[in-house]
Formats: sequence, structure tokens, C-alpha cells
Amino acid sequence: MERYQNVKLIQNYRIDFIVLILFLLFGGFLRLWNLSVPSFWVDEVNTVFAADSLTKTGSPTLPSGMIYDRAFLHTYTVALFYHFLALVKQLLGCLLLFLDFFQLLWPILWVEKSFPVK
Repeated sequence: MERYQNVKLIQNYRIDFIVLILFLLFGGFLRLWNLSVPSFWVDEVNTVFAADSLTKTGSPTLPSGMIYDRAFLHTYTVALFYHFLALVKQLLGCLLLFLDFFQLLWPILWVEKSFPVK
């Protein structure tokens, strides 16, 4: 009886495994199908390009040189977040530099404190 249950359990796992493989293959096909075609939401990419240009040059210009004149509020909001994230990145960089310096310094201080020179 127990042997029959084990065989049935293995068959169930085999079916589940085959279904999982089929789902993964189908998902991979859907992911790679039309990969080179631009998406329908090109305006999102244009907003990002315009916001990036806005933070660097002060005007919402696309890489083609054309001024992006759609969705001013959204473009300026994305540019504000770009500016904020750049500031956070710089602050974290300074903090990590301080932590790296302290990481190099604390073993020296610990050795001096633990083993005083007479």
C-alpha cells in the first residue's frame, strides 16, 4: 500500500514538474517575443530623457535635440526626484567614505589600546 502511494506521489511530482517547465518555456517565449520592438509606452522613456536633460542642462530636451513639451508637471517631478536621488547618492558616498576610513582606523586604535607600548 505504501509503495503504491509513493509511486502515485512521484507521478504527481512529475506532472507538476512538466507543467512548471511548460509555464517557464511559455513565459520565456512571451518575454523574448518582439523584444526588439519598442514598447507602446514610449512617452515614459521620453519623460525620463527629458527629466534627465532637465537636471543636467535646465531644459527638457530629448536626445534628438527636440524640446519635450508634454506633461510639464510630471517631467519636473521626475527631475526633482532625479535631483534628490543624486543628492542622496552623494551623501551616501560621503558616509561610506567615512566608514571606510573608520574601518581602516579602528584596528590601529584597538591595537594601541589593547597593547600599550612601554
